[in-house]
Amino acid sequence: MPYVFACAAIYVFDRLLRLCKTRFTTAFLRPLPELDVTCVEIPTVNAGWRAGQHIRLRVLTLQMGWLAWAEVHPFTIANVSRTPEGLVLLCKRAGDWTRKLNDLATKGSTEDNAANRVRVAVEGPYGGSGHTIYSSFSAAVMIAGGSGITYALPIVQDLIQKDLKGESRTKSIDLIWSVPEPACLTPLLPALSALVQQSIYTPVRISIFYTRPPTGKQHVPNTVIQQVLANMLEGLNGAQTTQLLGMARQPRNTQEPPGITLSTARPNFPKVLDGAIQHAVSMRSGVKDEERITGMVVGVCGPVSMADDVSKAVSAVVPARRDQVGGIEICEEVFGW
Repeated sequence: MPYVFACAAIYVFDRLLRLCKTRFTTAFLRPLPELDVTCVEIPTVNAGWRAGQHIRLRVLTLQMGWLAWAEVHPFTIANVSRTPEGLVLLCKRAGDWTRKLNDLATKGSTEDNAANRVRVAVEGPYGGSGHTIYSSFSAAVMIAGGSGITYALPIVQDLIQKDLKGESRTKSIDLIWSVPEPACLTPLLPALSALVQQSIYTPVRISIFYTRPPTGKQHVPNTVIQQVLANMLEGLNGAQTTQLLGMARQPRNTQEPPGITLSTARPNFPKVLDGAIQHAVSMRSGVKDEERITGMVVGVCGPVSMADDVSKAVSAVVPARRDQVGGIEICEEVFGW
């Protein structure tokens, strides 16, 4: 019995500590069918986490089932702190609980009732990049697969904010996002456009790859890519649309300010890394010219196979190139065990 009581005491103490890190508030649910995810916005929680961290979410409603309120699920926070929309989660529909959450959000959006406004318990934050400080590296490469963009997006946002404040050494920022089809970009195009516009001192290069070409071919002409972007940017203002379409027209080896490119097939990770190294070494960015090269950090979030491919590409970088950029560090967040 003493061992039973000891275990029970440890469990109760753990629950009390978790309760101290839990906030009970209201969340707004919105379905994003293009990405097959549910967007959870919690305006009352807008600070207290770092880019790359996650929280544990509990939805306190019987509309998802009698025992659904007892389930708690971890989700990566998809934005930086201190933003008007508060804490944002993108919950991929991958199981019974997330399917019920998506159905609840869809019901609220179609029937115009209060179903998309629910009470939630937010526990955390937890995790993060640990001792890795992305802003201390000269080059940052974020690679995401599908819903893994929730990990990469806030880190890029955080790098841009620190760069505007003069708190970052980063000279080169690359965001590589692999999605099944171009329609997946629709919900996040405004956010990606904002990244391009806000990156004044350290331009952000965003490369989007889709693995299921509509025509089944391996190459899509630039005119088709422009038309796809134009269709998806219909809801943005004219200036944003002109800027993004102009950047999509630029050839791959252009010397103009980087923007958003859309292409087929899978990303060539060795080529991506080599380009980031070259860009960081040759980049000229004001006072940062006088700073020594402090390495490159590679963050990857996606399926296990993608993380393995990125890890192999990092290992394959020749020592001379690795030394040229000051070393390479990799951080992995994978969908699996």
